[in-house]
Amino acid sequence: MGKFLLILTGFILAIGWATTDTIDFNKWVVKLQNIEQSNSEVGNVDISQQVRDLILKINFDGDYTVQEYIAMNPRIARRFERNPISTRPVDTKFLSDGSVLAEYEVNLTGTLLKTLIPTTGGGMPLAPLCCPTCKRPWPETLAVPEGVTLIPKETGITTNYTGIVIDASGLKLSPALFPKIINEDDKEVYGLSFVAGASAQDLGLISYVHSLSDAYRNDRAGLNPLRIDALRVSGRLNCDIVITNSDAVRMHQSQSNLKLLEHCQVIVITSE
Repeated sequence: MGKFLLILTGFILAIGWATTDTIDFNKWVVKLQNIEQSNSEVGNVDISQQVRDLILKINFDGDYTVQEYIAMNPRIARRFERNPISTRPVDTKFLSDGSVLAEYEVNLTGTLLKTLIPTTGGGMPLAPLCCPTCKRPWPETLAVPEGVTLIPKETGITTNYTGIVIDASGLKLSPALFPKIINEDDKEVYGLSFVAGASAQDLGLISYVHSLSDAYRNDRAGLNPLRIDALRVSGRLNCDIVITNSDAVRMHQSQSNLKLLEHCQVIVITSE
């Protein structure tokens, strides 16, 4: 079966054989290396438990690791343990003793993320809101009837952004499966409350990259992304991002921006 190198080094955009087991939060895959006795074993070794052990060490959100979270949620823990792990060999290297160093990848998105994701939707935009029918400003003291979704009050010419880039470079930010972007008043700007469940399962909430050029090359950015600077990190595990109140309004000021959030078109730039 070989010996697994179970060292979680955070996340890096790794290429080649210079790394041990990692989580790539740009592509949302688990990368594993395993020493196997012969080439015939590659792809035929059950490494599902090793994959689960690695995922348990990931940050679930700003306050809990996956292991801590599922310990408090037995139903999710059972789903996680029963979910089949689909691995794929992506490269091999033959060693001098005749054994094989095999590299595997496992998608975090799809059925695996679906077993862990909490409830999504229900977030209230922070920009001024209007009645979806008459487009008049909605009074703050008036309750919103069930089934009615208020829309942002759009004035003047609205820029048609194609993605959202948050620059958190220089901050000690840790990635997570379900982080939040919050404003200075601790109100949620982006997170599970503003995404569609299907998009979150298929893409992951955020694509983490290491440079502005990487961000602009990312498919989530499109041709004209909205760029915002982060103020600081937040949460017990330093996974949440704080932005200014005015930038929070910019993110919520149009229906097209809210659609970007709904479909997880968000990129975060972090330090190496």
